[in-house]
Amino acid sequence: MAEAISETQFVSALSVGVSLAGLFWLYFLFREYRVDSLRDDIFETRDEMFFYACENNLLDDPAHKNLRLLMNNIIRYAHQISLRRLIALSVITQTCKITIPESESYIQWKKSISVLSPSHAARFDEFHNKVQFLMLKHVITGSPILLTVGVLVGGQIIVFHSAHQIISKLVNTLSQRIPPIDLLEAAAMRSNQQ
Repeated sequence: MAEAISETQFVSALSVGVSLAGLFWLYFLFREYRVDSLRDDIFETRDEMFFYACENNLLDDPAHKNLRLLMNNIIRYAHQISLRRLIALSVITQTCKITIPESESYIQWKKSISVLSPSHAARFDEFHNKVQFLMLKHVITGSPILLTVGVLVGGQIIVFHSAHQIISKLVNTLSQRIPPIDLLEAAAMRSNQQ
């Protein structure tokens, strides 16, 4: 015969259940917040780029148009950017020896900044690097382990370097060592072409 649970055990079990349900609910709210935050940050970067292009008569330049297209696609694709997708893309491309081709607009963007003056090219590169940094930040904050490691490593770096140097070096280093960030950009561009 099954023994009845006591009132204390029932209240404890109910408390655990409600707490787990609350944590589950908070997780989904935080996930949605992160996606909205990424989109807002990219909107802000896109606006900053727009004002820069206005000030320098570059609105019709392919460098501006193609980078704006890339940013718009990443904004649209933001809900699909995750550590899980980054790992899956990396594993699939490395194990199956698949090369994801760069989108035509990205190739055109690279060509168009090469003909700009060095100062304009550097500025558009900064906008692109900032978007890649925002995507990387989004991936890291979505993983408790990566977030913890990022905070510990980031705290140590901040003590020794200025914020501008950190962002430039981090984006350049990570974009060279973690090619799947480019894969996320390529996937965002392909999603617009379909």
